[in-house]
Amino acid sequence: MVTNRPILHCVIECFGSDVSSDPCSLAITSHDLGSTSHYASYNDWRRGDRYLDWHGAEAGQGYHAGLPPYGSPAAWTSSDPASPGYQPLNKYGEAYWMMDFDLDCSETADGWFALKGWLSGDAGQYTGMEMDVTQGVCAGTGGGEASSLSTSHMAKCGYINVFHYDRGDCTIDVFP
Repeated sequence: MVTNRPILHCVIECFGSDVSSDPCSLAITSHDLGSTSHYASYNDWRRGDRYLDWHGAEAGQGYHAGLPPYGSPAAWTSSDPASPGYQPLNKYGEAYWMMDFDLDCSETADGWFALKGWLSGDAGQYTGMEMDVTQGVCAGTGGGEASSLSTSHMAKCGYINVFHYDRGDCTIDVFP
C-alpha cells in the first residue's frame, strides 16, 4: 500500500539547506568500486562524503581535478568484463552509473528512501538535477511498490536499486 508520507516534501523542501541539519539527509558510508584511473573522480569525491544528499560539497569532502562534488558521487560502470568500468553487480548493460554505500535502514521511511540523479561536466550535455518522475511498481527479485509517494526515485534499503535518468521505471534486485 502506498501512503503519502513526508518524504515527498523532504526532497522538495530540504534541497539547499545545510546537510548536517537537514532531516532528509541520510548518513552513509561509501565503498570503493575500484582503484584504477577509471574510478579517480568517484574515489576523490566520495572521500569525506558522509550523507546521501543534494547539497553539493560537504565540509571535508574531496575534490577532483580542482572541482567540488555536487553531492554524493556515482561512477560509470559496465557489465562487459573487458571494460575499465566493469562491475560484477552490473548485470544491466553498458553505461550504468553506480554508487556503493551503507546506510542505516531505520533512518528511512519504511525501508525506502528518495534520490535523484545530477549530471555535471563531461557526464552529458545537460547539467543539473533530473526531472520529476512517476515511479510505478519496480521489477526484479526484490521489486515492489514504494511505501511513499514521491517525485523522485524511491530506493529500497538493502537492495540493488536500478533507475533510469528522467524515467520512472525501476528494477530492485537482492544482492547475490
